[in-house]
Amino acid sequence: MLHVKANRPGLVALAGSIVFAAAAISFAALQNDPRLIEVRGKGTISIPIATLPAGEARFYLYKSDDGARVKFILARDESGRVEAAIDACEECAAYGQGYSCSGGYIVCRYCGNRYKLSSLARGAGSCVPWKLNYVIHGDEVQISSAELTKWRRMF
Repeated sequence: MLHVKANRPGLVALAGSIVFAAAAISFAALQNDPRLIEVRGKGTISIPIATLPAGEARFYLYKSDDGARVKFILARDESGRVEAAIDACEECAAYGQGYSCSGGYIVCRYCGNRYKLSSLARGAGSCVPWKLNYVIHGDEVQISSAELTKWRRMF
């Protein structure tokens, strides 16, 4: 714990500056998350299924022309079935951590809840990934930009 005497205004200002700088760096790191694959488009976003290995997930950042930024997950379970979800949930979204993927599970980076890729859209408990509507067309997963934009409030 940092103890600062009131007669030392320079130390108080320095401590405040350090806290502000640390918060700014943390925010910048979340905005430039290296795990995110950026996608853009109007109408329909198409992602080749071949880029989604079975038993793994990929994390995407959709950026619209009007400034919407939405993080989402595409995953394939061990059987090859595709699942899609928003990279946030109602409970933990305020902390901006999203999920990670480990050993066939999606794991909340804030609370630690785990969900099998095969049941990603169903979830359980209070930290549930929000299902994202999509269609499979040929060898691509297609998501409408309107579907993505409606989730902008989570980010």
